[in-house]
Amino acid sequence: MRGVTLRGISGWLPAHVVSNEEIGAGLGVSGEWIERRTGICERRRVAPGTAASDLAVAAAAPLIEQATNPVQAVVVATMSPDHPCPATAPLGWWRRVWDWAVWPRGM
Repeated sequence: MRGVTLRGISGWLPAHVVSNEEIGAGLGVSGEWIERRTGICERRRVAPGTAASDLAVAAAAPLIEQATNPVQAVVVATMSPDHPCPATAPLGWWRRVWDWAVWPRGM
């Protein structure tokens, strides 16, 4: 594809924070111990029934709303897919993002 330009990047985090102290309590170690060994300070937990495609749609929504040109592609990268097949990207695309990209504002 000629003339490809990355116009934006986004992410989305669930509101529920899981601290290292909370995880460490169940393992008999401190939160500091976990952070020193993993570099991870906190984790986020989604509500039951929330899928990776839900997070992808939430992350893409503001970028697509602010786009000044029609969106031709959306790239989704995850280590936690909804299903092995179909992949996460098509699920998010068809659920919500598809309408914004195919029908640009003003049409």
